Amino acid sequence: MTLVKAVRMGKFAPISSCYLIYERKLLFVSGELWYINYMQIAVSIEPYLAVEKVKLIQYIENIIKIAQKNQRVCLHFDYFKPNQDAFRLVQSYTRQIDIDLHLMQEPAPSVVGFRSVSYDVKNSERKGLMDSLRMVSSQARGLVLDLGCVIDNYENLIRTAKYIIVMTVKCGKSGQVFQASALKLIPKVRQLNPQAVIIVDGGVNESNIHLLKEAGVDVAVVGNYAKQCYENGTLEIGINRLLHN
Repeated sequence: MTLVKAVRMGKFAPISSCYLIYERKLLFVSGELWYINYMQIAVSIEPYLAVEKVKLIQYIENIIKIAQKNQRVCLHFDYFKPNQDAFRLVQSYTRQIDIDLHLMQEPAPSVVGFRSVSYDVKNSERKGLMDSLRMVSSQARGLVLDLGCVIDNYENLIRTAKYIIVMTVKCGKSGQVFQASALKLIPKVRQLNPQAVIIVDGGVNESNIHLLKEAGVDVAVVGNYAKQCYENGTLEIGINRLLHN
């Protein structure tokens, strides 16, 4: 739990709209309006998509066990290569845990069951991706702002998205270094779409999670950090450190 100032672009958010937007308890501290941020941790399964099926299943089911104890844990699925067997496997778990789907290049074989389905705004003209997005309800539709994206070019898309992924590394390569400068997009995104669920993805770990909380991020995606914890037998401990750090 983190206290975050209910200020966007230098102005206090109206109490009524702020409550509806964030669905979190508001309180005054020293004359300033704050809200309580219950950020979620979304564990990326990307590090295990290229390994044996049994290892991917073990990883997902381990995360589900943690999520059953803590509703602030969910899954993140980057779909960037046409692998329908892996896709169907991951999709089969959508009844057990919330899963956010990020369509990086390939259209989705199906969008049923996913909490959100997001695409990179730079790919907004790709027919296959747009056909996939047309199958997604407005309450699950999302978009991705890659590192270095000039959001002025996509303001109308941002205004209508329910989920917005802000990348703190370049899409498509794992193991990159977290770029804190990308978080500067968040106040602008909040101004354009106060009701959006903001997800941050890329290089998130214990050393920078506080920056996401201070920025009022709703969901933090962890990939390599979670993989390292899992292989050390400390995945649940690692997730709890992120949630309570």
